[in-house]
Amino acid sequence: MDIEELHYVMSEDGTSLVESTKRLAKFKSWFRDAVDASVEWRKEAKEDYDFYNGRQWKAEDRKSLEDHKRPALTVNRIKPLMNVLSGYQRLNRYDIDFKPRTNDDMRQAQLRKGITKYILDESNYNYEESNTFFDGAVCGLGWFEVGYKFNWETMDGDAFVRSQSPLNIYVDPESRDRYYRDAKYIVRARWMDKEELTAQYPEHKDEIEAQAAYYLSEEAEDRSDNRLWWQKESQKIRIAECWYKQSVTKKVVILRTGEVVAEVTPDMLAMQMVANVQEYPSTEVRLMTFFDNVVLEDIESPYKHGELPFVPFTCYYQGDDDIPAGIVRDLKD
Repeated sequence: MDIEELHYVMSEDGTSLVESTKRLAKFKSWFRDAVDASVEWRKEAKEDYDFYNGRQWKAEDRKSLEDHKRPALTVNRIKPLMNVLSGYQRLNRYDIDFKPRTNDDMRQAQLRKGITKYILDESNYNYEESNTFFDGAVCGLGWFEVGYKFNWETMDGDAFVRSQSPLNIYVDPESRDRYYRDAKYIVRARWMDKEELTAQYPEHKDEIEAQAAYYLSEEAEDRSDNRLWWQKESQKIRIAECWYKQSVTKKVVILRTGEVVAEVTPDMLAMQMVANVQEYPSTEVRLMTFFDNVVLEDIESPYKHGELPFVPFTCYYQGDDDIPAGIVRDLKD
C-alpha cells in the first residue's frame, strides 16, 4: 500500500471507502492545538514530579558542581509532606450513598447504592481515587476514565472507574470552565508498539505497515510533525483517541395519551395513536481514533449518556487562561 492511499476510510454503512482528508485534517488540527496549548503546564507538571522524586537540580548546575568536585546534595522536603497528605486522603475517605426523597424511592435508592458499590469494588476504586488525588496534588490535574469493558469470553462486561495519567490527556484549548464541562473534545494519546497496534486493529494492518515504513524512510526525515506520531528510538506509534461532541437534531413522538416515545411503531400508526412529532436540538458524543494519516475507527460513543468519558480532578485551577497547579508548585524554591 502506498502512503497516499491512507486518506480513505470505510463509510459508516461499511459498504465503500470515502475520502477522509478534510475530516482527518480537522482532528489532527484539534490535537495539535491541544498539544500546543498545554506545553507550559506539561513543562511545570514534569518538574513538579521531578521535585517530588528528588530530581531537583538543573543539569547545568549539577555539572558545574561536579566540575568543581563538589557534591550535589538534595534534601527532599517535598516528598515527606506529599506522602503525609496522600496518607491523610486514604484515611479520610467518603462513601457514596443514595438517599430516597420519599418512601416510594427507598428500594430504588438501595438498588443504586448496591450497584454503585459493586462497580467501585470491582474497579478497586480506593486505589484509583488515591492515584488521581495524588496526581492532582502534585501537578494540579488528575483524571478518571469512566466506562464499560466487555468480556468476549463471558459475553458480558462491567462498568469501571480508573485513573488516567494526566500527561496522556489533551483538552480542547477553548475550554474555559474549571472542570472542562464546556470542552468540545478530549484526546487521550498513548504510545504503542506497531505489533500491539496491529493486533488491536488487524483490519488496518496494511495502513499501519505503510505508515511505519514511511517514518523509516529518508523522505520523512525532515517532516516537522513526525514527533507527534513517531518515536524513532523506540519505534513506537502514538495513537490519538478523540472523544468529541457534535450537535444533532433528534425527534420524539408524542402520543395522544401524552406519553412520549422515541420512535413510531406500525401498531401506533394503525391505531392512530400519534399526536405530534417534535424535533429538538441535542448533543451526541463520537470517537475518532487515528494516528497521522491512518483512521483506525470513527464511531458513535458506546455510552448513551451524552458525556465525555473522562472526569477531571483539579487542585488549583480557575479556568479561563489559568494553568492547573498543585501543592508542589508553591513548595519549589
